[in-house]
Amino acid sequence: MTSTTETTPQSGTVLGPLTTTFTQPKGCSIFNEYRHTKSSWALAWQAQRCHDVIEDDNACWPTATTSAPAPPLNGWGYYSPGLVCPVGYTTACAAGATPSDIGRNVPSFAFQFAFDEDEAVYGCCPTGFSCDMKWHKRIQTCRRDASAGATFTAVYCESGKSQEYGVWTVPMTQDGVFTVSTVVLHAPLFQLNRRAFDLPASTTPASNLTAASASEPSQRHDTDSKTFSTGTKAGIGVGVTLAAFALLAAIAFFLRRRRRGRHSPEDTVTVYHEKVGEQCVEAPADPAAPRELDSYDTARYAELDTGGTAWHVELESGAVKFGADEKQEGDGVERQGSSEEGGFSFRA
Repeated sequence: MTSTTETTPQSGTVLGPLTTTFTQPKGCSIFNEYRHTKSSWALAWQAQRCHDVIEDDNACWPTATTSAPAPPLNGWGYYSPGLVCPVGYTTACAAGATPSDIGRNVPSFAFQFAFDEDEAVYGCCPTGFSCDMKWHKRIQTCRRDASAGATFTAVYCESGKSQEYGVWTVPMTQDGVFTVSTVVLHAPLFQLNRRAFDLPASTTPASNLTAASASEPSQRHDTDSKTFSTGTKAGIGVGVTLAAFALLAAIAFFLRRRRRGRHSPEDTVTVYHEKVGEQCVEAPADPAAPRELDSYDTARYAELDTGGTAWHVELESGAVKFGADEKQEGDGVERQGSSEEGGFSFRA
């Protein structure tokens, strides 16, 4: 262990880790005034509750492993690993192994609670406050002196009751007699201890250990990832256009091939025309099964007894002729066939 002052630091209580942002309840920002003297100055504390006397309000501290000590206002402990100050707080002081990473505007401080040689320590105070050590008890706190013209929200705590709640302006008159020209304002100092390996790969500089700045690296990364150069945008546009053309060509090829596939050679019948000059047309085959043709609605003729005579049929421009030029021996009957439009006649 190492000391940063001539007085040996106290062995404080580890209150737990503080690696995420913490927001205090609204009531924690109200100052409680304790009138211990009747003079031209007064004291007021944040994060207190008014009972018989003021006491620390546990709800105003990040989650802790132990309850607030008694008596109040004597320091509580430290957070380890501590990476982020509560909302509304900022790094007000530092000490330890790596003081150079806190920035020149953050002063060194002799903390109340001891820390190891390989640890860096940071003190978180409300904006506008500085790290302070109570002069006679070596109790660390955050301090701001409110002088003429300063305003703050406060109550007066007496006999366990809060009185005179409102916005106070310095200077002010108390008990109708005393004029207070200076009010010393105090707030909890949150001590954060950490080692180098406690930090994530990408972290905020220690001088900006505030809730707002802790989120800045990820926000900047998101913004950078969404920003493209002009050349990149042009390349994306060309690529999208080519992809669209390729998709349209593929669709057209598919439809054309599908249309051709519907008419295979097996599904067509070639009709040949004897007239020269006419083109051959492929007519779709009837997918239905073949059937017999209906007969004409005409009378049926009984087959004639030819008596062994051979008949022959000649087709001439729509007329049908039946003829027998031969005479059957032993018959003595001559048979001749003839045709007329619309019927047939026979002579023997």
